[in-house]
Amino acid sequence: MQVVPFHRSTHARLILLVLVATVPFIALNLHLAKEERSHYRRAALDHSLAFARLVSSRVDDHISNMESLLHAIAAIVSHDLSAVAANDAKLTQIQSGLPSYFHSISVLTPEGRMLNSSTASPEERKDIRVTDRKYFKEAVALGLAIGEPVVSRTSENWVLILARSILGPDGSLRAVVSMSTRLTSFQQLLVPERLPAGSVMTLVNEQGIVLARSSEPEKWVGRNLSASPNFQQAVVEREFSAETVAFDGITRLSSYTTARRAPWIIYVGIPTETALAPTRAAMWRFAGLAALTSILALALAWWLSKMTAGPLRQLRRDVAELALGNLSHRSTVKSSSEVGLLANEFNRMAGELQSERTRLQISEERLRLAVTGARLGTWHWNLGTGELIWSERCREIFGVPANPPVSYDQFLALVHPEDRERLKQVVADALRDKTDFEFE
Repeated sequence: MQVVPFHRSTHARLILLVLVATVPFIALNLHLAKEERSHYRRAALDHSLAFARLVSSRVDDHISNMESLLHAIAAIVSHDLSAVAANDAKLTQIQSGLPSYFHSISVLTPEGRMLNSSTASPEERKDIRVTDRKYFKEAVALGLAIGEPVVSRTSENWVLILARSILGPDGSLRAVVSMSTRLTSFQQLLVPERLPAGSVMTLVNEQGIVLARSSEPEKWVGRNLSASPNFQQAVVEREFSAETVAFDGITRLSSYTTARRAPWIIYVGIPTETALAPTRAAMWRFAGLAALTSILALALAWWLSKMTAGPLRQLRRDVAELALGNLSHRSTVKSSSEVGLLANEFNRMAGELQSERTRLQISEERLRLAVTGARLGTWHWNLGTGELIWSERCREIFGVPANPPVSYDQFLALVHPEDRERLKQVVADALRDKTDFEFE
């Protein structure tokens, strides 16, 4: 019996069919996992942007407070700029009431010489000139300026200076009052509350200089990030959110926004791995569900194929047994499905064949008894080989020995010459017309 390869069998095809049926379910799970990951990504970006805007408002408030304080100090010292000692005392008194991150307050002449200071003595400031400082130039030109972060010439701390010009009644420049704040003051604005672990906030001025950073400020403050594509995009767009590789090379879900009181960039980044950590659990959950579904589908497919292909294979063996001539063989397949109907039909056909063979056997036996009783001779002619198969009685009638084979020509030679041609014609006509014939 020929063996069908497994991949071409009904068993394999049923398994494949059931597995294919599970594909939409698995695809749906993958889609849901992707949607959940997208949701967490969007939520993290929204969260980082909201926090960046919050820090931006803190920076604006801080700068606004410094501007208001500068305005008040300018009004206090402008009455008599020549009263150096009195103005020094006033500045010292004002600074004593300010938070510790305010570094110093100074009054500068139009030539950039330090006239008064809340921290530097007359001896310490006598040689100080600030005409090269950006904040001084802009205060002289624009009236109000925010400088670049610099190292203080008196304390060597990183400071940021705001300056305001003091004008006379005729509009001429009388002096410039400045206030410096340690960059640590901005550090206090970058408190990563309600942000996931590993999140980073950075404050960068318009030149790309880091003013403050929530993580490792001692390594970052003062660094120039102007070459960063993310910084350049933030300068152009003023605000955007995206998954970016941050300044430190870590991939984060990041938001950039710009303060209103100063053109400074606030960056808030949440590590992608941290933000999307819940989705990993979901992915494992979906993967486990998909695997379980596949296993159950495979088990179901195996069971269904066994229930279907098993009876079919048994029917195939039954047919092979019948083909070998065992007409008494019956299929044992029992089923209410089409396979069961096929088995019943097979058994009915086998029964009919067996009955027909029994009838033929009875008919042959009757013929044998009749031939034997009448002492008739019988012969069969193999048209393919030309051989005649004679019964013993036929050989006896014609006087032919029992063993040697007999051909048609030898048979004709035994016929009377007067009957030979007529017999040949009768046989030829019967073969041509496929009819029976009798000849005496």
